[in-house]
Amino acid sequence: MPPGALPEDDFNAALVRLPVERPLALAGLHDGASREVRWPRDGGRILRLRTTPWEGASALYFDFRLNDDLHVQLPPGDELLVTFFLAGHVTGQIGSAQGRALDFRVDRALLRTPNRDGGYLIHIPGACRNNFVQFRLRRALLPRWLQALGVQLPARQMAELVDRDDGRVLCNAALTPRVRDCLARIRDEPADQPAFVPLFHARATELLTCVLLDLHQLLRPARSGAEEGADDAEATVRRLRALVGEAPARAWSVDELARRVGLRTT
Repeated sequence: MPPGALPEDDFNAALVRLPVERPLALAGLHDGASREVRWPRDGGRILRLRTTPWEGASALYFDFRLNDDLHVQLPPGDELLVTFFLAGHVTGQIGSAQGRALDFRVDRALLRTPNRDGGYLIHIPGACRNNFVQFRLRRALLPRWLQALGVQLPARQMAELVDRDDGRVLCNAALTPRVRDCLARIRDEPADQPAFVPLFHARATELLTCVLLDLHQLLRPARSGAEEGADDAEATVRRLRALVGEAPARAWSVDELARRVGLRTT
């Protein structure tokens, strides 16, 4: 863990330490809590929601802006992690700062297995908005969910989903149309209103259903056509410009920039 990195439990605990003079922005509903807090020392704003759309599945919603960079260490676990970024430039590594890069992209589905050997290290940049939805799925229930929805996966793919625990990224795929539509409905809801809490529960249930229905399509190897390659290159340039723009006085190295966007230095 790098100096200054917060364990995830400490990070979550910090979210519910409210200044005495500030009331809760939203009431806690369902099995989790919703909080809007100052972070840290009045250095940003965080909105966090947690709900359970299905038994064995939890949905998290984060929308925050920090004034300073923050590093959070996620411990080893036994759940599949599915992340959808709506806005932001969060990066990460599998395990430690020397681990393989996690390439979070806006409008992509990032599905990764649990990493029993060190968890994940997540880098949250300050001075920009970060907004994402994440599912944590109990793997033992996945075959039952897919069977109930009439979804069949090849045995090899099912084994990777259920048995792998090495932090393998199983997909970082372009969204299917119905998954994109579900995310757009979440993005378009006013998150600062109390009604967003029950709405997020309903939208998360819808989104998880669509993800499982389209799981085979999401797990297909990424296409390598010229059009998608051009889109990826333009997106990479935008992310690099955003990184440099957030800290223009920083002595950026090619190695660090490559690591932050999940590319080889070459």
